[in-house]
Amino acid sequence: MFKKFDKHSKLFNQMSAAVDVELDRRVTHNPADASKIRSAVLKCMKCTHADECEDWISNHSEGAKAAPSYCLNRNFLGARESQ
Repeated sequence: MFKKFDKHSKLFNQMSAAVDVELDRRVTHNPADASKIRSAVLKCMKCTHADECEDWISNHSEGAKAAPSYCLNRNFLGARESQ
């Protein structure tokens, strides 16, 4: 279980960076977001597209406007810094 958590935590962080969501900044501005981020990682663990996600991240090293449509956290990651 911890391997899976570590893998999806890494994927979630990489996806966040790819779509220009600064997780550290969100938590700094709103400490309650830490639990939202933890929940998002747990949601990521339910995803069946981890291999596709790794490929997508590799192909978007320069960034992207939004997470891919299959991403379970697409809406969360689209919220950006405005919240």
